[in-house]
Amino acid sequence: RDLHLSLRRQRQMCIRDRPLTEQEQAVIEFLDGIIKGFDVEASSSTHLEDERIIGSINGDDVGLLIGPRAGTLLSIQDLARTTVQRHAAGRRTNRLSIDVGGYRERRKASLIEFTHRQIETVNESGESLVLEPMGSADRKIIHDAVADNDSVTSSSEGDEPRRYVIIHPAASE
Repeated sequence: RDLHLSLRRQRQMCIRDRPLTEQEQAVIEFLDGIIKGFDVEASSSTHLEDERIIGSINGDDVGLLIGPRAGTLLSIQDLARTTVQRHAAGRRTNRLSIDVGGYRERRKASLIEFTHRQIETVNESGESLVLEPMGSADRKIIHDAVADNDSVTSSSEGDEPRRYVIIHPAASE
């Protein structure tokens, strides 16, 4: 029994000390399982971006892995995060994002373009504009795009999951 506990402690210590490459490997193994489970022709990869692990699935017919309103993608990301945390066994893990078929970059570009159109509307009307509720990642993209423009400001209001952005005309001096 003591030997069993000792081996268990050693195993836990080894897991806690897993380097980043092992976290990335856990992501790859998880994504490969998703690809196999959904039976899609795709490949998985990871890269680091500002201490964040970005896991990617790329292939021709991966829309099923994105799902309506990116619901499937968000679920895959949550499960991947849980998998990495389980492998880390209490050790701090890096932040993690999952992308499928370049969806996140296309979504970001689309939101930035949308925000620029909304900024024009606010500048023309001189009135604040309330946007539809959206997730925190989308709100951040909107706020960042607004921050690049001196003629408007933005704020978020409401409670999750119905939190939304308001674009305001900048205060006149």
